[in-house]
Amino acid sequence: MKPGLTTAGALALTTLLGACGGGDGDAGKDGGGAPAPMSQAELRSFAGGAYETGLFLPYFATGAINSLLDHVGDGMPEGPLPCADGQGSRTSVYADADHDGQISAGDSLTIEMTNCATRGLGDALNGRVRIAVKDIQGDILNAFNTVGVFTLEVPELKLSASESMSGTLQVRFEQTTHDVPEASAKLEDVEETVGVSQSGGDFKLRYTEGGKDYEQAINGYGSESHFLYATGTERYTVLRFAHRGQGATLGAFDYRMALVDPLVSVYAKDGSTPGPIAGRYTVETRGETITTTFSSPAADTSDVRIESSSGVSWSGSSSDEADL
Repeated sequence: MKPGLTTAGALALTTLLGACGGGDGDAGKDGGGAPAPMSQAELRSFAGGAYETGLFLPYFATGAINSLLDHVGDGMPEGPLPCADGQGSRTSVYADADHDGQISAGDSLTIEMTNCATRGLGDALNGRVRIAVKDIQGDILNAFNTVGVFTLEVPELKLSASESMSGTLQVRFEQTTHDVPEASAKLEDVEETVGVSQSGGDFKLRYTEGGKDYEQAINGYGSESHFLYATGTERYTVLRFAHRGQGATLGAFDYRMALVDPLVSVYAKDGSTPGPIAGRYTVETRGETITTTFSSPAADTSDVRIESSSGVSWSGSSSDEADL
């Protein structure tokens, strides 16, 4: 499996979308009547927040499944081990239900983390994650044509002293070489599909900022991404969810996000960072529909236009991000 969306790419686009931020949580109210039209800052905060939230869950889920594959591929090591980024420790316990030494339905991996630095999640993760194997087709460690279905359980994972999350996700991972026979297939023949959905109630996010506690909930989440190794192209064809709660920037919020056109990006040759992005999605909130459109007029540039049904709009480009 590829490593998933990298933090650098996600944060770069989120910064472009929502750099203004700020606000006291009451900017959308006019004193008791209908909500006032959003400002450009609020527009960008909703657009950027929806983008970041939507792509965070598959990033997290893909990393967890990779941990399971790596653990079994490394011979199921026991005892505390250093975390991938060199800080803190993690103890992984694999329950091999049929004692065959392979990944198969009924198996599970439980990871206990102590001050564990993990790229894209945090510098001091504390808590437990459990990955349960629901179905496996093919040799998922060594073959190109495989399917894996997993349940990812997060009882309470602290990302830092002030941030935590909890919830349950269903993950379906499939690789196919289409009409290229397995015996002659190469990595560049592979298409990888990752589907992430929600189960068991809300996926909750909690954090503390400025001495105040905030709680948010994601529900109805669903995403599906396709990655072509031959071109390094990732395409999100499904991305939808509802997000509600309290935030330091927007106060109380409740919005729904959905794709209009697929989100498409091309990764660097080393697979580390996504390049310019194209696509379109909407955010519905406060009686307005916010439409965000990405386009890639040049090889290294993402242009963004955010416009609301109220008439407020904003345009920018990653090439002049430093000036935003």
